[in-house]
Amino acid sequence: MDVSEEKDKQAPVEGFIELADRDFLIDDPDRIVQYRAVALAEGLEEGTEDQVLWAWQWLSDHPEITNQLQGWFARRVAELRSMGRIK
Repeated sequence: MDVSEEKDKQAPVEGFIELADRDFLIDDPDRIVQYRAVALAEGLEEGTEDQVLWAWQWLSDHPEITNQLQGWFARRVAELRSMGRIK
């Protein structure tokens, strides 16, 4: 590599992640709702009882997401259904 090629190539800045390697976090409303539902259900985010039940209902309505999580989530969804707390 000659000097002109080195000059054209931008050196990485310490503390920044290369674009190709970064996690693509976007403001997609569907993904935001998913993260919020999981956080409320798991107790990582505080919420009212209604908000937490909304989160569990959302997880119940989206088994494709719930099945990717720990088995505890699916068991809790089934338990809340049997209690009549969610549909």
